Amino acid sequence: MLDFERLRSKLSYLKEDDLKLVDKAYQFAFTAHERQFRKSGEPYITHPLSVADILVDLNTDTASICAALLHDVIEDTVYTKASIVSSFGTEIANLVDGVSKITQVEYMTEEQEQAENFRKMLLAMSQDIRVIIIKLADRLHNMRTISGLRRSKQLAKSQETIDIYVPIAKRLGMHEFAVELEKLGFKTTYPFRYKVLSKALHDIQSRRTYLLEEIKRKFYESMQSNQITIHDIDSREKNLYSIYCKMKKKRMSFSEIMDVYAIRICVETRAECYLTLGIIHQLYRPMPNRFKDYIALPKTNHYQSLHTVLLGPESIPIEVQIRTKEMNNLAETGIAAHWLYKLGGEHKNINEIARQGWLKQLLEIQKSTGNSLEFLENIKINLFPNEIFVFTPKGKILELPASATALDFAYAVHTEVGHTCVAAKVNRQLVPLSSQLVSGQTVEIISSESSAPLPGWLDIVVTPKAKSSIRHYFKLKHQNESRSLGQSLLKRAFNTINISEDDISEQSIQLLLEKLSVASLSELYEDIGLGNRSASIVSQQYLILHDNPKLMSSDTPSQPLIISGTEGMAVDFATCCYPVPGDPIMGILSESCSLVIHRENCKQLFKFRQSKQSSVTVCWSESITGEFPVEIWLKVSNIAGSLAQIAVVVGNHQSNIKDLNVTKTDGTHLLVSMILMVYSRSHLSQIAQSIKRLKCVFNMSRYRHVIIGQPGAFGGGL
Repeated sequence: MLDFERLRSKLSYLKEDDLKLVDKAYQFAFTAHERQFRKSGEPYITHPLSVADILVDLNTDTASICAALLHDVIEDTVYTKASIVSSFGTEIANLVDGVSKITQVEYMTEEQEQAENFRKMLLAMSQDIRVIIIKLADRLHNMRTISGLRRSKQLAKSQETIDIYVPIAKRLGMHEFAVELEKLGFKTTYPFRYKVLSKALHDIQSRRTYLLEEIKRKFYESMQSNQITIHDIDSREKNLYSIYCKMKKKRMSFSEIMDVYAIRICVETRAECYLTLGIIHQLYRPMPNRFKDYIALPKTNHYQSLHTVLLGPESIPIEVQIRTKEMNNLAETGIAAHWLYKLGGEHKNINEIARQGWLKQLLEIQKSTGNSLEFLENIKINLFPNEIFVFTPKGKILELPASATALDFAYAVHTEVGHTCVAAKVNRQLVPLSSQLVSGQTVEIISSESSAPLPGWLDIVVTPKAKSSIRHYFKLKHQNESRSLGQSLLKRAFNTINISEDDISEQSIQLLLEKLSVASLSELYEDIGLGNRSASIVSQQYLILHDNPKLMSSDTPSQPLIISGTEGMAVDFATCCYPVPGDPIMGILSESCSLVIHRENCKQLFKFRQSKQSSVTVCWSESITGEFPVEIWLKVSNIAGSLAQIAVVVGNHQSNIKDLNVTKTDGTHLLVSMILMVYSRSHLSQIAQSIKRLKCVFNMSRYRHVIIGQPGAFGGGL
């Protein structure tokens, strides 16, 4: 078990003051985690110590080591970011906070939580790339000790590691991290397959030792005779997970996949890389179309090397990588190598290097995605695609994923170039925007200021930047159209109540926005345009506030919205309870943006409140006019003329039967439901009293259950 003294013994490259800060960070972490234990039963402090140890092997700086020791303090103890700021300063506190998960927030799903945490980590690493390097070291140690978790958690962590953290490590050029994370993820997910493939790989490598040594000897002697400085010639160990994936994808056997040798050659200078290439091509014949020059055209993660495939002894292919020692260090440890080595004769800022390529793309995507889940899906696509290299007319090289189209190229140049493009030229030939590009092509975009994206473009582009930019354009366009529509609807609603734009004061609008809990007038327009609010209701609420601004006072109760019966489509009357003037009522804002009036004792109101639909306090106008439908239920004798008697009573009271349904309950009674048109609750009461006097009527109510459950006297109320 790693202890702090062993870790400290490896910090000889730090200054004395830096060592004191590391000592302080360890003591702080030890105290914070003193009574905590890992799932394996070990003291929790062993985990931050191990994470720090992984970073020390990369010769990382003092702040990174301190942050590694403290990385779980905010998340798992009572200490806050402020505590770390006061003890260690802002730089270390920001690193620790960047690695910490989002806490004290409820999420709908684990996927949403994962996406939110990843977005938070990305924003932190955009400011300081050391955040993700610490996180990768954290994940590496967690994967090394994953056996302490329950099986379901092991599988989830392994999948997340392979889907997200391995590609990130590759993107940052941290090959050793990526390979070990892949191996551990594979071993955890498929332990039996890992064991079988591991044994098979060991056996085949044992049998190949002699032949590989013979090839390496020939390389060494020829290079030495040409006075090339040789740092290393070594056979590369095959990655078990990549072998497994290749077997699945190509449906090939293990022996077919492994029927190839892999050798890496390290020399002193870039010029010697190309000299070595010529020498080995003289020893063994190169295979056509299998040469790649990543020195002249580095990968996004700054990886540089010459790749070639030779036809070796017994016609077995030999994969050869040729690079300088510096390139090899960068290939193994990636961006972390910038702490150790000079590039171009001077030390470069590690964050500036990171921001030049992939991370810059991620930040652009992050700005234009609607939610964290969409962002995470875009990142998974963007993490490690196969790449092509194409040229602008001025000779600038752009890197795009394989199967990228001319439209993807336009968005890679600039978002506005993408939005306004109308055609493309590839090698001076006009091509459709949907044309797929291949490496080496020169692409020119033809644009027009009057052009705009089309919805079908989302089916053409493959890059996350292009997809997110197009979606963002349509989202903004939809918002602008909704605001314009909402403004027109509200203006029309104000005109109907004889209020012009000149009559509307800024103070009254501000009071209205506060009343509606809306941040701005633009947001209000958008709500109306999208159908989330009724323009008629908003105009009436403005009228109330305009007439009496004191209504906004917390001491003054909200004035109800007056229902006059002439609101048209803006107000509907519920058919579940059929409110009529005189009934106590409540308004519910429906999804179709109309205001639906219910009786206060309507059973449906409880359901609407549970679904958090907005309610509006309303009341009837004293001068309300018009006829309103109301449903009544009756239990009557099954004799000739009973329904005719009821119809006569209704007609005598200047009412009309809009609808009528009859059900036979038994041999002697009928259950009758009818919808009457009445002027008010008192009008309905007069009709009810007259119907009740009829001998053929046993019961009458506005509630069906009253009629069924209580035969006899008139009950249930109106």
